[in-house]
Amino acid sequence: MKKQHVLPFIIFLLFLFAVAPAVKGNEVPFVPTPENVVEEMLAMGEVSAIDNLIDLGSGDGRIVITAAKRHRANATGIEYNNDLVLKSRENAIKEGVADKATFLHEDLYLADISGATIITMYLLPDVNLKLRPRILQLAPGTRIVSHDFDMDEWEPDAKKLINPPEKSYGRHSQVYLWIVPANVDGRWVGTISGPDGEKPVELEFDQKFQKASIKGTVAGKKMVGSCNLRGDALSLLLEPSAKKQKIQPSQFDLRIKGNEIEGKGQDGKKRQVTLRVKRSAS
Repeated sequence: MKKQHVLPFIIFLLFLFAVAPAVKGNEVPFVPTPENVVEEMLAMGEVSAIDNLIDLGSGDGRIVITAAKRHRANATGIEYNNDLVLKSRENAIKEGVADKATFLHEDLYLADISGATIITMYLLPDVNLKLRPRILQLAPGTRIVSHDFDMDEWEPDAKKLINPPEKSYGRHSQVYLWIVPANVDGRWVGTISGPDGEKPVELEFDQKFQKASIKGTVAGKKMVGSCNLRGDALSLLLEPSAKKQKIQPSQFDLRIKGNEIEGKGQDGKKRQVTLRVKRSAS
């Protein structure tokens, strides 16, 4: 970082952390998101006309208005500063999107976000972490896009570094994308069916965000595995727990539908098989 960029960046960081201990839903400072960052956030989130976007801490409304005007999405801004809410509504009228861009004077911690297909935000690190439990309860596949600040140990599914020409601090902006994963934690039982008939399966998932480790049995043989989740899509690898078992790993592409997981894959002999399991109450 060049010398001339260091001082404004340090000043901004000091400002953020000075206010952070006092931050409540009504005290997130307004710092505008540069226009090219807005476009990148909406592009990474793949916003389209079928989306319901909610912007938490919507400020002057630029993300909401851009989503409505350029991507035809229904978009809602949640903002506690009523002056900014009124200004955003004026901006939406000027841009001709008042029918698709809505602004609510609400606390972002209390606002109803359950209907969102995508959430955008430019908040403080501790605010992101306070919101994270609610975000993880959203429908699998909901996209979360954040400017500059991450979700701590919840790793993003994608991130991109960009250069906003009008940014008043630092030289770069980081944009993060998360896909809310389905909940697979716990025990699942069912079958694998294929050329050798039907075999009983028991799987125990130990999930952490979009990743999980797996222990279980297939036809009584102990197996271990790992998986990656992207919304309700599950990529699964299973292999024998004992290395001396000369069995090749099995791979599956699965879908989670509530308390059922189903999909196809290949067994150790590269033959097509189908996996079906249901969540066990025990």
